Amino acid sequence: MFGKRFGERFKVGGLLTVSGRGQIVLPKALRDRANIRAGDKLIAICFGEGDRSVIILQKVERVAAFLRSAFGPILREIVEEAEIQDEPVGG
Repeated sequence: MFGKRFGERFKVGGLLTVSGRGQIVLPKALRDRANIRAGDKLIAICFGEGDRSVIILQKVERVAAFLRSAFGPILREIVEEAEIQDEPVGG
């Protein structure tokens, strides 16, 4: 179904079971494909609700790098503008 349109981008990584404590284990093949190692910090992003939700796991470092590149210039501009407005008049 997805093969012709998405090729290898989407692939079933394994069957996961949620434990009584709400924990899941990512199968080794999935961890290897996503380059997830022991100790990695992941962020879970959920789209939708209920049975139609999609959960995406992303390494925290990658999300942080994206946010820095996307919002860093904007934040620097805001800080610079605030500093200009805080300068004393005539100085």
